Amino acid sequence: MLFGRIVDALQAAIGHCRDGDIEARFHSLSAAAECIGVLAEGIEPGGTDDWSRRTAALYADVLRRIAIANTRNDASQIGHAHRLIAPIHLAWRALLAKSEQSRLTEEAAPKLAVA
Repeated sequence: MLFGRIVDALQAAIGHCRDGDIEARFHSLSAAAECIGVLAEGIEPGGTDDWSRRTAALYADVLRRIAIANTRNDASQIGHAHRLIAPIHLAWRALLAKSEQSRLTEEAAPKLAVA
């Protein structure tokens, strides 16, 4: 859900950037940054495992690009941030769809009576 909000906010920010709507761009990028912050809270502080380090680095890079885009009105930085986040969003959507399909399959399967 958060990744979807980030993707939507970044896409909106690209449009606002191209339209020259500074205030709307700022609000969209702020919304994306806030969601990244919430996701980053899920990383163990000082975590030294590979996942924690790489995920923290990814989030830091996206936040850096958002800051640059906001100060320079740079749609290419927003586009790069979007390209980093979009595959994660798609992967989570695919997992959710697979989980939902499994749940529906289990519900539709005949129940065996236990004697």
